[in-house]
Amino acid sequence: MFRGAIRGAIRRGIRRSIRRRARRIIRGAFVVLMLKGTTRTVKIRAEDARKIEATYHKPPEEMTEAELNEAMQKLNVKQQELNAEDQGQVDAADEQDEKAG
Repeated sequence: MFRGAIRGAIRRGIRRSIRRRARRIIRGAFVVLMLKGTTRTVKIRAEDARKIEATYHKPPEEMTEAELNEAMQKLNVKQQELNAEDQGQVDAADEQDEKAG
């Protein structure tokens, strides 16, 4: 039981490191965006991601955190909650990036 808590804390520590690259994970009708240069992960509807990209001519995962916040506010895009499966994919992508160095 105690070891599981330690492993979870270690994983959360890895997840909180600053990302060196942006990623887009497609999850059905939703997109999970992992923003470059931040620890932020955002889940939005795929339709909203396309709307942001069409309006700002830039993929949302390549935007700065401030740009994405502004775009979401102006286009009335609501952030969705990450579920455990989403978080597992984010953790796996972060670990893969850490290994790649």
